Amino acid sequence: MLDPLPIELVPLDKSVAKLAGRLGALTSSAGLSLGDRSCLALALRDDLPAWTADKTWRTIADAVKVKVVVIR
Repeated sequence: MLDPLPIELVPLDKSVAKLAGRLGALTSSAGLSLGDRSCLALALRDDLPAWTADKTWRTIADAVKVKVVVIR
């Protein structure tokens, strides 16, 4: 189902998992899940924007130092 999409699936390695865990303190006010923080950690590591449909991410974007693109 994902094959036709123009996306690259990236494995979550140990360093990104640790970063996602450390983002918990910065994102707790927004109630982000581990999956949300993993997305942000990958964006941070690769210096890319994080795309989401969750407008709450905008409230923590500056603290996390990730550009957040809300798609709706």
